Amino acid sequence: MTDIKKVLDGDTLTTDEGKVRVGFIDTPESVHPDKSKNTQEGKQASEFAKTMLPVGGSIRKHSYGADHFGRNVASVKRTIGDVEVDYGLVALDQGM
Repeated sequence: MTDIKKVLDGDTLTTDEGKVRVGFIDTPESVHPDKSKNTQEGKQASEFAKTMLPVGGSIRKHSYGADHFGRNVASVKRTIGDVEVDYGLVALDQGM
């Protein structure tokens, strides 16, 4: 288990173990340095991630290795109640 420090956008977060890129999803941009690439859909995906992955919450991740930016690409799971929820699958289901 690792704790969430910050949700950067719909598919990237920072934990106490470093940056994590959620595997197998690619949400629209919301915090790209080139502001013209940021979209309303990206802002919605970012807000959805912040709701599903609250700062201070714990996640379990399974790493697939590093991407070309050096981020840890991983599945991200969080327990809600007694149910372990895969964030990537939920985000895909919600059209993120």
